Amino acid sequence: MENKEACGCGPAQALWQAPLAKHPKVAFLAGGEDVGLSERILDLCHLQCFIPGAECPLALGADLRRDLGQVGYNPTLNLAHAVVIALYERHRQLACFGAGSTTDAPK
Repeated sequence: MENKEACGCGPAQALWQAPLAKHPKVAFLAGGEDVGLSERILDLCHLQCFIPGAECPLALGADLRRDLGQVGYNPTLNLAHAVVIALYERHRQLACFGAGSTTDAPK
């Protein structure tokens, strides 16, 4: 789980659009705040999710922002908060759709 800009090359969906109730067991992987997850680990994931944040007009990457004279960072959540939001969303979908539901999450 990360902001959309940090998702790797695999498929990525907003957390609440991901079908989290489709399977009886789901594993959430969360990397460290400073380094995230390695590409090797991301390649093993079936789906990458992100928690949409506020639109931010800053360029991607600290080097490019510095070259353009932009100050600030693209918005992200504290790792613990992001994990709690993901667990809550899984619980919410299970309560709404039931485990093994073939219904997609609401859009």
